[in-house]
Amino acid sequence: MNIFDKEFIKFLAREIARPILEAIQELSKQKEDKKTAQIGLIPQNVVLEELDIDWGTLDKWEDEGLQRYEPPIEKTRKVYYDRDEIRKFLSLK
Repeated sequence: MNIFDKEFIKFLAREIARPILEAIQELSKQKEDKKTAQIGLIPQNVVLEELDIDWGTLDKWEDEGLQRYEPPIEKTRKVYYDRDEIRKFLSLK
């Protein structure tokens, strides 16, 4: 095998870059977690992703008493949930 083979160089670059990219992704996730952890609220899309549920399930949970938080500004569509309230809600079921 020639050490200057293009395919080998591409393979080597991918193998070197992979752990670096994974570390960057993990740091980015931790930074996002810190932002939401300061006030304890997490965006709706994060709840759906972390719990692997769909909109319908979350809607049913709200009907059963899970509190949703929305900014008191008109035309604001962002919805948040309190992480501790989600834990309590799930432990009651």
